[in-house]
Amino acid sequence: MTLAQLRVFEAVVAEGGFAAAARALGVSQPAVSAQLAALEKARGLRLIDRGTGAPTPEGAALHEITRPLFALADRAEQHLAQAERLGGEPLRIAADSPGHLMPLLARMRAQHPDLRFVVTGGNASEALDAVRSGSVEIAIAAEVPEDRTLHRVVLRRQDLVAVVRTDHPRAGDKTLRLAELAGEPLIGREQGSVTRSALERAAADAGVPLRYAMIADTREAVLVAAAAGLGVGIVAEDEMLDDPRLVMLDLSAPEIPVTEYLVCRAGFEDTAAWGALMAARPA
Repeated sequence: MTLAQLRVFEAVVAEGGFAAAARALGVSQPAVSAQLAALEKARGLRLIDRGTGAPTPEGAALHEITRPLFALADRAEQHLAQAERLGGEPLRIAADSPGHLMPLLARMRAQHPDLRFVVTGGNASEALDAVRSGSVEIAIAAEVPEDRTLHRVVLRRQDLVAVVRTDHPRAGDKTLRLAELAGEPLIGREQGSVTRSALERAAADAGVPLRYAMIADTREAVLVAAAAGLGVGIVAEDEMLDDPRLVMLDLSAPEIPVTEYLVCRAGFEDTAAWGALMAARPA
């Protein structure tokens, strides 16, 4: 008995006949018949009913073994093919918050020096749309809803913070209560941003009215506006830059947490690229 013979047997059962198995394997039908006959002769068993083309009881029992065996073999082949391509086309990533993406990519490159990346920005909604459309393979996005077309893994959890200029009256404080935002001109993110939706949801639950002095479509613009004294910026904690003009204040009563995810289309999680990403993810 050889693996080649078992592969032929598996193909005959899976494809529903000798002709279909020959097409699937890329060989002639006589070659399929010869391999199966050799397997049956070696074991003294009839595995396929030549009249119906269906497996005999002995063949059905064997199929329960060969089906997972060759499914695993196919997965191994796909994994190795993906691994060969890791140094080929760049891995495309859309990130709504690049702050912790770059260390992740650096760890991936340390393990796979030939890896290349193309990184695009945008808010969480745009990053997820890019994954769904196939324009990128991976997204980093916050508060990703359940979706059977997507595969998601938690990257990290963090809180929203307030950012003010060093001469702001509250710059000497460590925290800012959510209710205290009611009297402040805010610098917020655009519609579709998880930062904005999380803030507005918490404010609505607490009955706190918000007043926007400015809407910005990037976290960098929020920070620059806060540094210019245009108001109180609201960003995720890891989006704060080392800028001597700015002070970060924790938001409290309540804290406003957000969860960041690594996301791909369902099925991509079986690839070597996703495996390399998971190996680089912080524990």
